Amino acid sequence: MSRRALLLIIALAVAAMVVSPAALAQETTIRLTGWSAWIGDAWLPAVQDKLAEHGIRVEFEYIPSGQYVDKILTQTAGGVPPDLMQDLPYRYTLQRAGWNGIHRDLTPFLEQEPEFRSRFVPAIWGLYEYFDGVWILPAVISPYLNFYNRNHFQEAGMEYPDGTWRWDTEVEIAARRLRVVDDAGRVTRYGVLLENRLPTALFSNGGEIINAEGTRSLLAEPAVVDMMTMFQEWRQQDLIPVLGDKRGPFERQEGSIQLVMGTFAMYRYAEHSDLNWGIAEVPLGDAGRQIEENTWGFAIHKDSPNAEAAWIVAKELVQVHGGILMEGGGQFSVLIGEVTRPETLSVLSSFGLTDAEIMIAGSAINDVRPSFRHVMGAEIVEVRNQAINAIMRDGAPPGPTLEQAAAQINRLLAEAQP
Repeated sequence: MSRRALLLIIALAVAAMVVSPAALAQETTIRLTGWSAWIGDAWLPAVQDKLAEHGIRVEFEYIPSGQYVDKILTQTAGGVPPDLMQDLPYRYTLQRAGWNGIHRDLTPFLEQEPEFRSRFVPAIWGLYEYFDGVWILPAVISPYLNFYNRNHFQEAGMEYPDGTWRWDTEVEIAARRLRVVDDAGRVTRYGVLLENRLPTALFSNGGEIINAEGTRSLLAEPAVVDMMTMFQEWRQQDLIPVLGDKRGPFERQEGSIQLVMGTFAMYRYAEHSDLNWGIAEVPLGDAGRQIEENTWGFAIHKDSPNAEAAWIVAKELVQVHGGILMEGGGQFSVLIGEVTRPETLSVLSSFGLTDAEIMIAGSAINDVRPSFRHVMGAEIVEVRNQAINAIMRDGAPPGPTLEQAAAQINRLLAEAQP
């Protein structure tokens, strides 16, 4: 063999070993799970080219919401966990990162990229920093709002709701004035449809579930008892129907006001040409306006062998422009400037919102606050929900019922003490 031929063989061998990072990454496949099909339908296609530059391919597995937690835990136990997961900071079964080891702390990634972190709306980090870490990268937020039927207000000669409305005054007045009853005494239209999302009202009135130290329940404090007593009286007087998902009744115009509903309903309501709806801020309480959280993002499974690649995927996904997020799910991006991005404004305008209403929806992000974070969170929420249902559905006395619930929560808190 000639020396020239030998050198050519060596050169080719070296070239085969020296590959670009992108070429090396072509072998990387990231498994992403989510309960929102829109991720696979629109988000991933929007970032596909950028991920290809990193040599990353994403396999998206849609899991219905009702099966999501069990499926993730089963995959984890079976040694085949996803690399990346759609997740909620208030889904307590999965969020116990410091205890069950499902999540990877994203703090090291964020510390390496302070510029990236600074692009987020500052208020969002209050929802995502807990258990001494950041376990989920924020992606969207759907602040709760007061949805109302413009036609019903016009027929009643009433002014539309605005940011000065209070739970204990204007809301009750509207519930009485907008309610319609037939000759047989049956309610054919409620003035107020109350969603099963009462924490926004309780928080706005200064109520809490547990104290900041996580050592004692505050569920039986006057701020909570007073609000639940008022709501129960409304129910007993048939001013409001049974709590629940009121999107259907609102669409059918069986209610004039829907409290409280997230922006995720807007794209759905926009499909009804005969539904003349508007939005306003949620009502005020003694503590101002404090909106219960409705937000989610992406978490990296701690057992993922591809954490670096999963981080790249998560970063690209949360940077999908706000128009895509709003069009597919009525959700705002959590990045600074995305609320007023032309694509986002275009979608909001297509929903029929006025410029003032668009500003109301966007600024509501700053009123969203975290609920609480505790290792026994799932159990605490279950106790809280049972108490609310007993009061609103079964007519149980608010004070004693909330005292019993608080005692149950206190026992859970005591069990969790090291």
